[in-house]
Amino acid sequence: MNNYEAQIKKVKEERGVEFDIDPIFLLRRSSRAMDPNVPVTDRQFMTIVEAMRQAPSSSNKQPWSILFAKRETDNWPLFFDALYKGNQVWVKNGWIIGAFVSEKYDTGKLTTDTYSFDNGLATMSFLLESSRQGLVAHPMAGYDEEALRKNIDLPPTHQVDAMFVLGVPGEVELLEERFRALETSVSERKKIGDILTEGKFKGEAFSSAFES
Repeated sequence: MNNYEAQIKKVKEERGVEFDIDPIFLLRRSSRAMDPNVPVTDRQFMTIVEAMRQAPSSSNKQPWSILFAKRETDNWPLFFDALYKGNQVWVKNGWIIGAFVSEKYDTGKLTTDTYSFDNGLATMSFLLESSRQGLVAHPMAGYDEEALRKNIDLPPTHQVDAMFVLGVPGEVELLEERFRALETSVSERKKIGDILTEGKFKGEAFSSAFES
């Protein structure tokens, strides 16, 4: 068994994987350790954006967009300064910072606004392609939304669904002590019975009769 296979086996055991799925879903992780001296290339970033561009959306409206900045540029503070301090201490080592934005379009007769859901689908494509390339892609909710909106001149027709940082994996020692354990901690998942219900809502775990 090589290192890659061993890593997959370890994650499967830690998360209690019951059914065989593609490793890309298992290896994606919201890491924090990034190398500030190694850039994310333009080609890498554009490939990630291309993956996001191909995501599905309601009526193919594609309401998502990315606003971003590269480190050590004039635009970096527009995003970085809006982050909570607890995120700034490790995001500073990233190479690209930005926001996932969705346009709040009129859904017509639909009773549910779907733009944030659509943006979520596109964001997952962004994260999976980043992981496939061996990069760190970490979405964040820890930011001052009012400050960010002001910094980037976001109109009321649009909303920020999350911020993100993109970078190249770095040594865990680059992180503050309080974050180091999180890099290797077990990322547990709920059991299938906790998220799956056949028929009406029961408020209790579904006992699956399906075989893995």
